[in-house]
Amino acid sequence: MASSPPGARIGTWLLIGFMALMPLSAAASESEPHENIRVAVEAFLLEQAAEFAREPIISVGRIDQRLRLHACSEPLDTYLPPGGRTTGNVTVGVRCSAPKPWSLIVQAKVEVMEPVVVSARPLQRGEVLRADDLELAERDLASLRGGYFGDPSEVVGMKLKRSLGVGLPLQRGMLAAPIVIKRGDRVSIRAAGGGLDVRMQGEALEAGARGDTIRVRNLSSKRELEARVAGPGQVEVNF
Repeated sequence: MASSPPGARIGTWLLIGFMALMPLSAAASESEPHENIRVAVEAFLLEQAAEFAREPIISVGRIDQRLRLHACSEPLDTYLPPGGRTTGNVTVGVRCSAPKPWSLIVQAKVEVMEPVVVSARPLQRGEVLRADDLELAERDLASLRGGYFGDPSEVVGMKLKRSLGVGLPLQRGMLAAPIVIKRGDRVSIRAAGGGLDVRMQGEALEAGARGDTIRVRNLSSKRELEARVAGPGQVEVNF
Protein backbone atom coordinates (compact mmCIF):
# COMPACT_ATOMS: atom_id res chain seq x y z
CA MET A 1 0.00 0.00 0.00
CA ALA A 2 1.42 3.36 -1.04
CA SER A 3 2.21 5.82 1.69
CA SER A 4 1.01 9.42 1.58
CA PRO A 5 3.57 12.07 0.71
CA PRO A 6 5.14 13.87 3.75
CA GLY A 7 3.37 17.15 2.94
CA ALA A 8 -0.04 15.46 2.94
CA ARG A 9 0.63 13.79 6.31
CA ILE A 10 1.65 17.14 7.86
CA GLY A 11 -1.48 18.77 6.48
CA THR A 12 -3.67 16.01 7.92
CA TRP A 13 -2.15 16.37 11.39
CA LEU A 14 -2.60 20.16 11.31
CA LEU A 15 -6.26 19.73 10.40
CA ILE A 16 -6.81 17.21 13.21
CA GLY A 17 -5.10 19.56 15.70
CA PHE A 18 -7.22 22.51 14.58
CA MET A 19 -10.44 20.49 14.93
CA ALA A 20 -9.40 19.37 18.44
CA LEU A 21 -8.96 22.97 19.51
CA MET A 22 -12.28 24.18 18.12
CA PRO A 23 -14.47 23.16 21.12
CA LEU A 24 -12.13 24.94 23.52
CA SER A 25 -12.13 28.12 21.45
CA ALA A 26 -15.88 28.02 21.08
CA ALA A 27 -16.29 27.48 24.82
CA ALA A 28 -14.03 30.47 25.54
CA SER A 29 -16.00 32.72 23.18
CA GLU A 30 -19.28 31.64 24.78
CA SER A 31 -18.14 32.38 28.35
CA GLU A 32 -19.14 35.57 30.17
CA PRO A 33 -15.94 37.64 30.60
CA HIS A 34 -15.03 37.99 34.26
CA GLU A 35 -14.33 41.67 33.66
CA ASN A 36 -18.02 42.17 32.76
CA ILE A 37 -18.99 40.70 36.12
CA ARG A 38 -16.52 42.90 37.99
CA VAL A 39 -17.75 46.04 36.21
CA ALA A 40 -21.39 45.16 37.00
CA VAL A 41 -20.58 44.66 40.69
CA GLU A 42 -18.65 47.94 40.92
CA ALA A 43 -21.43 49.90 39.18
CA PHE A 44 -24.02 48.40 41.53
CA LEU A 45 -22.02 49.32 44.64
CA LEU A 46 -21.42 52.85 43.36
CA GLU A 47 -25.17 53.26 42.96
CA GLN A 48 -25.80 51.97 46.49
CA ALA A 49 -23.33 54.51 47.90
CA ALA A 50 -24.87 57.52 46.13
CA GLU A 51 -26.08 58.91 49.50
CA PHE A 52 -22.52 59.68 50.59
CA ALA A 53 -20.85 62.98 49.77
CA ARG A 54 -17.70 61.32 48.46
CA GLU A 55 -17.28 58.53 45.97
CA PRO A 56 -16.41 55.30 47.77
CA ILE A 57 -13.27 53.22 47.24
CA ILE A 58 -14.45 49.88 45.85
CA SER A 59 -12.30 46.76 45.61
CA VAL A 60 -13.98 43.81 43.88
CA GLY A 61 -12.68 40.44 44.98
CA ARG A 62 -10.93 37.97 42.70
CA ILE A 63 -13.11 35.67 40.65
CA ASP A 64 -11.69 32.16 40.21
CA GLN A 65 -10.10 32.11 36.76
CA ARG A 66 -11.19 28.50 36.27
CA LEU A 67 -14.84 29.51 36.50
CA ARG A 68 -16.63 29.46 33.13
CA LEU A 69 -20.14 30.91 32.97
CA HIS A 70 -22.25 30.93 29.83
CA ALA A 71 -22.27 34.30 28.06
CA CYS A 72 -25.37 36.30 28.98
CA SER A 73 -27.54 37.70 26.19
CA GLU A 74 -29.08 40.27 28.57
CA PRO A 75 -27.56 42.84 30.97
CA LEU A 76 -26.29 41.18 34.13
CA ASP A 77 -28.62 41.50 37.13
CA THR A 78 -26.93 42.55 40.40
CA TYR A 79 -28.51 42.45 43.86
CA LEU A 80 -27.81 42.33 47.58
CA PRO A 81 -28.33 38.92 49.20
CA PRO A 82 -30.72 38.92 52.21
CA GLY A 83 -29.18 40.85 55.09
CA GLY A 84 -26.45 42.19 52.83
CA ARG A 85 -24.52 45.37 53.61
CA THR A 86 -23.47 48.15 51.25
CA THR A 87 -20.27 49.27 53.02
CA GLY A 88 -17.34 47.43 54.53
CA ASN A 89 -16.87 43.81 53.48
CA VAL A 90 -19.85 43.08 51.25
CA THR A 91 -21.25 40.36 49.00
CA VAL A 92 -23.08 41.06 45.75
CA GLY A 93 -25.20 38.59 43.82
CA VAL A 94 -24.82 38.49 40.04
CA ARG A 95 -27.18 36.50 37.84
CA CYS A 96 -28.04 35.87 34.24
CA SER A 97 -31.45 34.73 33.05
CA ALA A 98 -30.78 33.93 29.36
CA PRO A 99 -29.92 31.97 27.37
CA LYS A 100 -28.61 29.67 30.12
CA PRO A 101 -29.41 30.93 33.66
CA TRP A 102 -26.64 31.11 36.24
CA SER A 103 -25.91 33.01 39.45
CA LEU A 104 -22.77 33.95 41.34
CA ILE A 105 -21.82 35.61 44.64
CA VAL A 106 -18.92 38.08 44.44
CA GLN A 107 -16.99 39.45 47.41
CA ALA A 108 -16.04 43.14 47.53
CA LYS A 109 -14.93 45.86 49.94
CA VAL A 110 -16.44 49.35 50.06
CA GLU A 111 -14.64 52.12 51.93
CA VAL A 112 -16.35 55.49 52.42
CA MET A 113 -13.87 58.05 53.69
CA GLU A 114 -15.36 61.13 55.37
CA PRO A 115 -14.11 63.68 57.93
CA VAL A 116 -15.38 62.76 61.40
CA VAL A 117 -14.82 64.16 64.89
CA VAL A 118 -11.92 62.50 66.72
CA SER A 119 -10.07 63.16 69.97
CA ALA A 120 -7.21 65.65 69.55
CA ARG A 121 -5.50 64.41 72.74
CA PRO A 122 -5.93 61.60 75.28
CA LEU A 123 -9.20 62.18 77.15
CA GLN A 124 -10.27 60.87 80.54
CA ARG A 125 -13.59 59.43 81.62
CA GLY A 126 -15.87 62.15 82.99
CA GLU A 127 -14.22 65.01 81.09
CA VAL A 128 -16.52 67.66 79.65
CA LEU A 129 -15.51 68.14 76.02
CA ARG A 130 -14.18 71.48 74.80
CA ALA A 131 -13.53 72.59 71.23
CA ASP A 132 -9.75 72.20 71.58
CA ASP A 133 -10.21 68.56 72.67
CA LEU A 134 -11.52 67.72 69.20
CA GLU A 135 -10.49 67.74 65.55
CA LEU A 136 -11.65 66.37 62.20
CA ALA A 137 -9.91 63.40 60.56
CA GLU A 138 -10.84 61.11 57.68
CA ARG A 139 -12.11 57.69 58.67
CA ASP A 140 -13.86 54.82 56.89
CA LEU A 141 -17.54 55.17 57.83
CA ALA A 142 -18.05 51.42 57.45
CA SER A 143 -15.89 50.87 60.53
CA LEU A 144 -17.94 53.23 62.71
CA ARG A 145 -20.78 50.95 63.79
CA GLY A 146 -21.63 53.13 66.77
CA GLY A 147 -22.28 56.21 64.66
CA TYR A 148 -20.15 59.31 64.29
CA PHE A 149 -20.21 63.11 64.34
CA GLY A 150 -19.28 65.36 61.45
CA ASP A 151 -19.10 68.65 63.37
CA PRO A 152 -17.21 69.24 66.65
CA SER A 153 -19.93 71.62 67.84
CA GLU A 154 -22.27 68.62 68.14
CA VAL A 155 -20.27 67.19 71.05
CA VAL A 156 -18.80 70.26 72.78
CA GLY A 157 -20.18 70.31 76.33
CA MET A 158 -20.89 66.56 76.43
CA LYS A 159 -19.31 64.33 79.08
CA LEU A 160 -17.23 61.26 78.28
CA LYS A 161 -18.41 57.94 79.65
CA ARG A 162 -14.98 56.35 79.14
CA SER A 163 -11.38 57.33 78.48
CA LEU A 164 -10.16 57.75 74.89
CA GLY A 165 -6.74 57.71 73.28
CA VAL A 166 -5.70 60.33 70.76
CA GLY A 167 -7.20 60.18 67.26
CA LEU A 168 -10.21 58.00 68.13
CA PRO A 169 -13.65 58.81 66.68
CA LEU A 170 -16.29 60.14 69.08
CA GLN A 171 -19.39 57.93 68.97
CA ARG A 172 -22.81 58.39 70.57
CA GLY A 173 -22.48 55.54 73.03
CA MET A 174 -19.35 57.13 74.51
CA LEU A 175 -21.08 60.37 75.49
CA ALA A 176 -23.46 61.55 78.18
CA ALA A 177 -25.90 64.43 77.78
CA PRO A 178 -24.37 67.92 77.53
CA ILE A 179 -23.63 69.77 80.74
CA VAL A 180 -26.20 72.54 81.26
CA ILE A 181 -25.16 73.63 84.77
CA LYS A 182 -21.56 74.18 85.79
CA ARG A 183 -20.11 74.21 89.28
CA GLY A 184 -20.51 77.70 90.76
CA ASP A 185 -23.49 78.65 88.57
CA ARG A 186 -26.38 80.52 90.15
CA VAL A 187 -29.51 78.37 89.90
CA SER A 188 -33.19 78.66 90.61
CA ILE A 189 -34.23 75.93 93.06
CA ARG A 190 -37.82 74.80 92.76
CA ALA A 191 -39.18 72.83 95.71
CA ALA A 192 -42.55 71.20 95.03
CA GLY A 193 -44.77 68.72 96.85
CA GLY A 194 -47.74 68.54 99.20
CA GLY A 195 -49.48 71.34 97.38
CA LEU A 196 -46.53 73.70 97.78
CA ASP A 197 -44.41 75.18 95.02
CA VAL A 198 -41.53 77.31 96.32
CA ARG A 199 -38.64 78.88 94.42
CA MET A 200 -35.37 80.12 95.90
CA GLN A 201 -31.91 81.10 94.68
CA GLY A 202 -29.01 78.74 95.00
CA GLU A 203 -25.49 77.90 93.88
CA ALA A 204 -24.50 74.73 92.05
CA LEU A 205 -21.79 72.79 93.88
CA GLU A 206 -21.43 70.30 91.00
CA ALA A 207 -21.83 70.30 87.22
CA GLY A 208 -24.71 68.36 85.74
CA ALA A 209 -26.63 67.46 82.61
CA ARG A 210 -30.41 67.43 82.29
CA GLY A 211 -31.75 64.70 84.58
CA ASP A 212 -28.59 64.47 86.74
CA THR A 213 -28.78 64.82 90.52
CA ILE A 214 -26.32 67.39 91.82
CA ARG A 215 -25.58 69.16 95.12
CA VAL A 216 -26.73 72.78 95.41
CA ARG A 217 -26.58 75.33 98.23
CA ASN A 218 -29.58 77.43 99.25
CA LEU A 219 -28.16 80.96 99.34
CA SER A 220 -30.63 82.06 102.05
CA SER A 221 -30.32 79.19 104.51
CA LYS A 222 -26.84 78.01 103.42
CA ARG A 223 -28.17 74.45 103.48
CA GLU A 224 -26.87 71.94 100.95
CA LEU A 225 -29.49 70.02 99.00
CA GLU A 226 -29.60 67.33 96.36
CA ALA A 227 -31.56 68.50 93.34
CA ARG A 228 -32.37 67.22 89.87
CA VAL A 229 -31.23 69.31 86.90
CA ALA A 230 -34.32 70.43 85.00
CA GLY A 231 -32.54 72.63 82.45
CA PRO A 232 -30.02 75.47 82.17
CA GLY A 233 -30.02 77.27 85.54
CA GLN A 234 -32.99 75.23 86.82
CA VAL A 235 -33.00 72.49 89.50
CA GLU A 236 -35.85 70.77 91.32
CA VAL A 237 -36.20 69.33 94.83
CA ASN A 238 -39.10 67.14 95.88
CA PHE A 239 -40.48 67.36 99.39
